Amino acid sequence: CNTADCLKIASEFTRNINISVDPCDNFYHYACDGWIRDNPIPPSGSEYITFIKVQNRINEVIRNLLEDDTNSDGGDAVQKSRDFYKSCMDEDQVERTAKDEIQRLIDSLGSWGIAKSWEDSTWSWEEALLKIHSAFKRAPLFVVEVEVNSKNTTQYIIKVMSRNIAISKSRNFDVAEIKCNKTISAYIDYMAAVGLILGGDNTTTHRDMEDVIELEKQLSKACYLFPLLLFFHSLFFLLLIKELQRTADLPPHYNTHVIFDFTDYLRKLFRKHGVVIGDDEIANVPSAEYLYNMTKIVRETSNRTLSNYFIWTLLRNLVPFLSKPFREAEQTFLIRVAGVKKSPSRWQQCTNAANNLDGLVFATGALWVKEVFDKRDIPRIHELMDWIRKAFRDEVRELDWLDHETREQIYEKERVMLEKFGYPMMCVNETLLNQYYDGLKISKNHFLLNQVNIPEWNTKYRLARLREPVDKEEWYTGPQTVNAFYMRTRNEINVHAAILASPFYHGSNAPRAINFGGIGMVLAHELSHGFDDVGRLYNKNGEIVAQWWSNYSIKGFANKTECMVEQYNNYSVNLPGLGRLYLRGENTLGENIADNGGLKVAF
Repeated sequence: CNTADCLKIASEFTRNINISVDPCDNFYHYACDGWIRDNPIPPSGSEYITFIKVQNRINEVIRNLLEDDTNSDGGDAVQKSRDFYKSCMDEDQVERTAKDEIQRLIDSLGSWGIAKSWEDSTWSWEEALLKIHSAFKRAPLFVVEVEVNSKNTTQYIIKVMSRNIAISKSRNFDVAEIKCNKTISAYIDYMAAVGLILGGDNTTTHRDMEDVIELEKQLSKACYLFPLLLFFHSLFFLLLIKELQRTADLPPHYNTHVIFDFTDYLRKLFRKHGVVIGDDEIANVPSAEYLYNMTKIVRETSNRTLSNYFIWTLLRNLVPFLSKPFREAEQTFLIRVAGVKKSPSRWQQCTNAANNLDGLVFATGALWVKEVFDKRDIPRIHELMDWIRKAFRDEVRELDWLDHETREQIYEKERVMLEKFGYPMMCVNETLLNQYYDGLKISKNHFLLNQVNIPEWNTKYRLARLREPVDKEEWYTGPQTVNAFYMRTRNEINVHAAILASPFYHGSNAPRAINFGGIGMVLAHELSHGFDDVGRLYNKNGEIVAQWWSNYSIKGFANKTECMVEQYNNYSVNLPGLGRLYLRGENTLGENIADNGGLKVAF
């Protein structure tokens, strides 16, 4: 092939490889040295991969679209995205008001322990937690979500589970070890620096933040560490709300009047969003043991430490957008732990904020799709997927460890697997887009107000839909995000428009083999997830049901995956100061299955 497209692709491949290395000796250096040479980690980052490179190109385009005042097309929703971006870029206003606005947010939650005006006797952790859960997705202690019911995918269900802990779950830290640990020590210094900016006492703030990390350590221990497969089985554990209360209650020797009333709490939370919860409401509680342990930990923790922990949970997501002293505190932390040399430019931060999946991601995405994306690529990707499906069925036919019954079940699940490629309908339908964002208020002059309004609007949207039928057409992320993924509860493959770009997809004029090696491998990877160690537990409707594979096939799958686990356990990397670190093949099994299966099917 001597066309311009072929020559361009060949040139890219040649630049990326290192022909001086024998691929049989070191395939990694042979395949990647050129790319690493030409793509150094930017000063504002701690990593750089192809996904980030493509996303950066898209974000530069989005920046220009958001800053273009001459084009007001797109309706109210798109204008909200532009207004949000402008408010974020108004650094003078942020510098003038950030500290006072953050202080008002803190005061609305009853203040926190580091404040000189702190009143322990008047602060209620239950009231503060309810206010946070009602308005913010990233809340302390535990998470309350509304998700698709994995036993009946036509309805939503409440989910109550442990939240992500800031410190590692894989290690236990005591205070002495914290002071010696580089990352944790730097993190405490960062927390204390933010606390001091907000009026903390020089003699107590650092110790206060050590106590917050000690609390995080206790919460980390409280998370029951299941073996991986058992963990995924436990991702669906149904309880009535009244049973949840009994599960979380403390032993009798605790005074009953101080036990946290989960039932009443959930009632109050959902009542704020127009939903009535009764004792017989069913909830998915995959980490009931955590809730029991959490209640005990909270009862043994001072209000001062709890308040500091609550407020810090909110602050750490806002710091990158605040005034210069806050950003300098974060930058000092990132330099110490990640080697980041400088902060991202303001436009990069504001574009990322406009792309945030909890906010204006679809409004921003609609602008990008309308102005940039070539919609003719969508049917081409569906055609590639047809070939991938055929190759998958051919591979399944050759698996001698599957019996006929299970093989037919796999064929049927693949046959009904849905394809969501490109963008949601609202991104090309102004009426639908405006309806979606109708309740969201955005100010072009008040960035921090927007940062509070958006999560509050998003929380109301998520929790208020509990009684609604499941929207099978719903998208969870925007088309301008470079990504593809498989959703188990929907049995569907999602491929965003943004990933349909070089080096993943080279267009209709490229040789088909090139596109099969790029986006084709991505498609096959996601298809394989439907049958990996977790995906295989879900039937064709995305539901966890009684065993739908035969014992013979399950045993064959277990034997094959055990071999793969052992293979990946032998992979390691030698890191300065840490020595040789080995992969845990059990933890990476799902991705390893999808990588190997995807590559083989695409080939």
